[in-house]
Order: sequence, then C-alpha cells, then structure tokens
Amino acid sequence: MRYILLKKTLSFEEIRSRQEYLYDVFKIYTIPFYYENYIELRSVPKNYCDIVFINGHNNQVYSFLKNEEPPENDVVLITCYQGLVATLNFPGKCIYFSNTTTDKLNGKEYGFDFEITNSELDLYNCSYTLIKDKLDYSFERTDKNG
Repeated sequence: MRYILLKKTLSFEEIRSRQEYLYDVFKIYTIPFYYENYIELRSVPKNYCDIVFINGHNNQVYSFLKNEEPPENDVVLITCYQGLVATLNFPGKCIYFSNTTTDKLNGKEYGFDFEITNSELDLYNCSYTLIKDKLDYSFERTDKNG
C-alpha cells in the first residue's frame, strides 16, 4: 500500500498524524519517503495490499497520473472534485474518488493534525473489516475503469 501526498513539504505532526490514521484504519505501519514533489507513506510490508491513495488538488492529481500510471489495481483519489482526473483512463483498475465534492475539513475537530475529507472520515469510522468493503463504503467507485 502507498499513500501519496502531493505536497512538497509537510510538518512532522501532519506526517505522524497520517501514519497514525493509516494504522488505525488498516493496522499497518508506514515509512515516509520524500520525493521532489510529493511524500509517500509506504506500508510495511510494502506489498500489504494492492492499493494506492493519492491525495492532492485536482490539477496535481491529474499531472501526477499523466506522468506515472500506478501499478496498483485499486487507485483511491482524494481530491476536492473529479474534474480533469475523471478524463483519464486506466483499464482494468478500480478508481475511487472522494464521495462528495467538498472542502477539506479541519482535522483538529476530529482528532487529526491534517485537513480531512468526508470520505477519509467515513473510512476511519467504517466498521467493515474487508478492505474492498471499506473502500466501497467510503469512496465513490467509477464504473468506467473497474
């Protein structure tokens, strides 16, 4: 599993909070890897499951995906709206979007040190145990690619 944050810099508190979030949701540890234009939280073990989360503004997510098709079969896009990203086509992959067009919420109100979307809150609070069930409950799955 990979969790990609399309920001050049993040505070230590935000990275730690996102790691705790991922541990609470999936019971996995992650290690941060720093790249030129993004930060990747990679699961331990790396092959924990075949999912990549990509978190960023619509134009950032679009540019990232134009340059790098993710090898994972499940691609979860955490962005304010589908916009340009919805025009991309990745045959054979399940593409998930945040389930509503929303501004990010103040995560501190929910116990997190990062801005959070409704879909991420749904994922955090989801009672399902299977990962696919969690994703289907929390995000909007597009049918054209899956």
